Amino acid sequence: MFAFAACSRDNASSIKDGKKEKSEMNNNELQKNFTMKFSSVPKLIIAKQEASLSFIPKNIKDSTANIPLDVVHEKKIHLIVVSNDLSWFRQIHPESKSDGSYNVTTKFPHGGDFVMFADYTPTGFSNQVTRIPVNVSGNQLEAKKYSVQKLIWQGDDGYKAEINTDGKLISGKETLLKVLITKNEKPVTDLDVYLGALGHFAIISEDTKNYLYAHAMDLRIKGTEIIFHTEFETAGIYRGFLQFNHAEKIHTADFVLILQ
Repeated sequence: MFAFAACSRDNASSIKDGKKEKSEMNNNELQKNFTMKFSSVPKLIIAKQEASLSFIPKNIKDSTANIPLDVVHEKKIHLIVVSNDLSWFRQIHPESKSDGSYNVTTKFPHGGDFVMFADYTPTGFSNQVTRIPVNVSGNQLEAKKYSVQKLIWQGDDGYKAEINTDGKLISGKETLLKVLITKNEKPVTDLDVYLGALGHFAIISEDTKNYLYAHAMDLRIKGTEIIFHTEFETAGIYRGFLQFNHAEKIHTADFVLILQ
């Protein structure tokens, strides 16, 4: 069973004054109403070669209905693409076409299984996430395994990101992830906005069945930490991918989070 908690984009679970608000309708109930029809050109995607990905939002109860999407954080669809072992991550944004589809061109780095999470909001409804598995032809890499928590990321050009959890990570509880970003050991206090926020955090369970997405809680806060509000439904190992904008470049930090 696929579960998601979109703690940032949706109406069903929003942040106000540091507290989480929930709508009257259950996310799992809303999730059943919509899906995303996927196709690609070529039909057989080949590693390291360009592929055109096409998505059409569908109402499960009426597949002929046109489904308009809201612009949320500057885009109508946020597409999170990961390798099945979560060693590779990319966020891309399909653009709308006159025929009602949303298209984007990309390349996959190697052969094997990948998972795409299409994150979108049909007009008048809550945020939806459709999980789409993809097989890519080409040489495959040995799958990576994660067993040790990793809360510090060391990037290029002296950047570092460190998560402060204020204790153990516990599933089923509302959690604040406080991230300190430094460059050359000095706090970065002048982050630029990326997609309407100071940071975006995609978090995916090791089996890719649980997906969470959060953005920095308050655009006005430009202190030494950026704060993300989320909740993990189940215990286990998760991979986290934080994206932030600094010095005119989008940086992606990766983490391993172990939930008890």
